[in-house]
Amino acid sequence: MAASTAPVSLERLENSYSLHRLTPEYARAIPALTLRVNGPSYVHDEVYHPDRLLRLNLSGELVSVVALDSAAEVVGHSALERPKLSRIAETGEAMVLPEHRHHHLLDRMHGYLEGIAGALGVIGLSSDAVTHHIFSQRTCERFNSRPTGIVLGGLAPGADNLEGVYPQRLSFLEYFKYVIAPPPALAFAPEHHQGIIARILGGLGRKFSFGEHREAGQAGKIDCVMEPDNQRAKISVIQPGADSAAQICAATDRALNEDGAEEITVELPLGDPATPGIAIAVERRGFFFTGIKMRDPADGDLMRFQYLKNPLNFSLIKLDGAFAIELLKYIDEARRRVASAR
Repeated sequence: MAASTAPVSLERLENSYSLHRLTPEYARAIPALTLRVNGPSYVHDEVYHPDRLLRLNLSGELVSVVALDSAAEVVGHSALERPKLSRIAETGEAMVLPEHRHHHLLDRMHGYLEGIAGALGVIGLSSDAVTHHIFSQRTCERFNSRPTGIVLGGLAPGADNLEGVYPQRLSFLEYFKYVIAPPPALAFAPEHHQGIIARILGGLGRKFSFGEHREAGQAGKIDCVMEPDNQRAKISVIQPGADSAAQICAATDRALNEDGAEEITVELPLGDPATPGIAIAVERRGFFFTGIKMRDPADGDLMRFQYLKNPLNFSLIKLDGAFAIELLKYIDEARRRVASAR
């Protein structure tokens, strides 16, 4: 009798995969998986070191899930990242071998991790989706996460195994989803950005109102962290003050002229009355609005601005969701407005 040539159903193919929490045996397979998918320069260094990966899982700062095929081989990995056991967890380190894609493994691992997040008491989930393709964005959209910002030119192409393939620094679309309803918030932002901020927070189901701007009288405090390998700097305003704008400008000059930064991010506390004035000042320096960084409500969300040493070709940034496209258009208009005013 001739063998059946009937096609195997998609459901049967998908059921041939199984999901499991990380074990020492599975951890040993992650470096080879990462090398094949992301090359040798992936930004999350622990995935090249099984012992470190296991330690982070034991501490709870990382919660890994692996996908196995019918031969019990590791073909995918994803994780919740919880530095210092934060109540905001990031879903990341998601990768699937090319020959095992198109079986919804990213979705299945994401759903598995969301279930774990709820049991851990996590308040919200964030995700950084790449923009040189839209597959990770679609996973976020299917799980009702919402875009909150775009990190432009955050990493060199080699960080995602795209050296010589992608012609500019990599950009990421930030998604967020509340697992537990947060308390109402009071936000402070320049009037010209209040409309898009209302769209971002409203899309998350966050209740909020805008407060009145007040100038800060005390001395300010900032923190500037340089990432030499990524040629980027992050300036965080810890305490807004009358001298915050001057501090930011000085730190920007150092990062550009001494440290070789290609991209600089400024983060301002959205819940501080002095933020609108500082935001307008950093726009005069050439920074432009790129979104909101969602955090634990106890710490307060952040308003994010970026400075790019070299321009990006926005047409190379691939987006799928309607609001993501709207957000990029807004950011591009903000960038052009700032550039024309200088």
